[in-house]
Amino acid sequence: MGIVQASCLGHLGRFGNQLFQYAAARGYARKIGATLETPSWVGQTLFKDINDPPLSRQVEILPIEAIPDDGRDNVGFIGYFHSKAAYDLYTLADLRSWFQLSDWVKAEMFEYGPVPLAAHLRRGDYVTTYAASFCTVGESAYYRAMSDNGFGDLPVTWVREDMPREFKRPGLEWLIDFWVLLNAEVLFRANSTFSWWAGTLGNHKRVYSPLIDGLRGLHNDVKFIEGNWPRTADHPGVHDYHIK
Repeated sequence: MGIVQASCLGHLGRFGNQLFQYAAARGYARKIGATLETPSWVGQTLFKDINDPPLSRQVEILPIEAIPDDGRDNVGFIGYFHSKAAYDLYTLADLRSWFQLSDWVKAEMFEYGPVPLAAHLRRGDYVTTYAASFCTVGESAYYRAMSDNGFGDLPVTWVREDMPREFKRPGLEWLIDFWVLLNAEVLFRANSTFSWWAGTLGNHKRVYSPLIDGLRGLHNDVKFIEGNWPRTADHPGVHDYHIK
């Protein structure tokens, strides 16, 4: 049996991007009947049944973002995989089946939720390294959207990178933030894969997302729409998240 390797896991992007990378490689391996191999990555710690074998040998590394259309095996995937070609390799049901949090996560996160309303304020490299490439949604845009959609009186639990939390497991401090977003009754997500995955894997009553097409830099007038499909960046390789 041939193999497919998720070659870039742990080396290209953080948690949200790694889930897209894993899903694309796993979906393609299933499609062609190959064995998926991965390097060590955080998903093996967090999710119940992520126990794929390690990289066993060197294979052909595909061009960035490439997904073969000829069914070839013995290849390694490199990229972010926010494209329709990648989404066609799996369904939302697949994602919710593959990415089920382990019991230890649920036990240790129990005290952090659920909350009535959580909002993800994406900052970090969006306002430093990549300020000219991504839209940074102003806080006032969130408050306006909350009010317009009838949630103006609910207390807001903010998740933001410039206010990190402490956690007894070094390197996983962000897991508290993910848990809060995942378990909120109402979620206002950012244009971020981190909160997109929370919106996808959680059981929210409502999810609202910013529309950032044509926007770069800081904007306080961003509109939000109900649903978890709008893309996270106004880049040609990032498509709206219309997943079966």
